[in-house]
Amino acid sequence: MKLLMDDMISTALFHVIDAKTSYNMLLGCPWLHENFVVPSTWHQCFKYCCNGIVRKVLGDSKPITEDESHFADAKYYTEDAKKEILCPSKSQGHTIVKA
Repeated sequence: MKLLMDDMISTALFHVIDAKTSYNMLLGCPWLHENFVVPSTWHQCFKYCCNGIVRKVLGDSKPITEDESHFADAKYYTEDAKKEILCPSKSQGHTIVKA
């Protein structure tokens, strides 16, 4: 199948499955190496170089729908999670009592 992502044109072999998954497609190591792509699962993107310019392709900004909220990662993409500010709290100096 021919892939067109931003200005990158490539081909890849895909296996289509009829199942609910937490991804749209999987690009394997051979495809990444052939296209000199650097993936980042942390940032949900990949980068590649085209004509001396580094390009960045972003993943889905909202990869999980409400229907798929049973997946563990859904908590990071829901509207409630965006409102909640997570920051480490300082120790309050409470004594832990052994039972």
